[in-house]
Amino acid sequence: MKKSVCAVLLCACLLLAACGGGPLIEEIPTPKPTKTPRILVLGDSISTGYGLEGYQVGKVPPNSYAALLSAAKGYPLTDKAVDGRTTITLLAQLNSGGLDADLAAATVVCLTIGGNDMMGALARAVAEKVNLPHAEGATIEDVFNQLDLTTILSLLTVLNSITDNPIFAQALSQATENLVACVDYIRGQNPAAKIILATQYNPYQWIEPLRFGPLSYDLTPPFIKGVDLLNAMLTDPANGAGTKYHIADACTAFRDSTETLTNPTKTGEGLVGYDLDFHPNAAGHQTLADVFLPLVP
Repeated sequence: MKKSVCAVLLCACLLLAACGGGPLIEEIPTPKPTKTPRILVLGDSISTGYGLEGYQVGKVPPNSYAALLSAAKGYPLTDKAVDGRTTITLLAQLNSGGLDADLAAATVVCLTIGGNDMMGALARAVAEKVNLPHAEGATIEDVFNQLDLTTILSLLTVLNSITDNPIFAQALSQATENLVACVDYIRGQNPAAKIILATQYNPYQWIEPLRFGPLSYDLTPPFIKGVDLLNAMLTDPANGAGTKYHIADACTAFRDSTETLTNPTKTGEGLVGYDLDFHPNAAGHQTLADVFLPLVP
């Protein structure tokens, strides 16, 4: 009788377990493998570290913002930025498929882009105004290499009327279209990667006014207009800011700094005594790293 009762009880227990009373041995869930964090940097010469001491093409300077970010987070870094990169050449680089493996491996994508689009538009507008040869393909270096009084006045005129300039309007429209396409491509290759885009800073806020005899010309106020136009596009929610990508506000950090963060300096007398290189110096790269860092997971 006792054996029969025990057998019945055993069967009841087994039936209860099978019907949802819980497994006899608890299963331990297997943790899902996590992706190794990796920073991918894309964009222009701000992201290559151009202008820093010891800079070489293809090598990331240890004091560039990209290297500083990598060191601060302890994440491996892939830097595929290219000097002179514009939104259209970045889009071409992406569409070639050559970055697909890097995009797939990245957990964070940091971008600096757009400044060369607007500098190119500025160069074309000034070159057209002063009748430089090959104005359509003029670069900002062409303009700076012809830094006489006429060029300065044309530069200031173009900048002061930038909101009404058709060359800028076309460049900004094209840059907007390209940026949206770039972000969509990156997200298409790696929906989980966090995209962080830096705003543009005013490179000439610390330089002394350009002097031509008794005349003096301050580049800061007019350049702010161009920077503001570009940043309005970069931070526009309609283009994906805040949803498809996050904003690292380099513009505000540079504007509020009491330290000189860019390379332009007065090196001698007259107009030839100015170095108008608009890239960040070492302190500028540290500031960029500080702006990006809180956004990197």
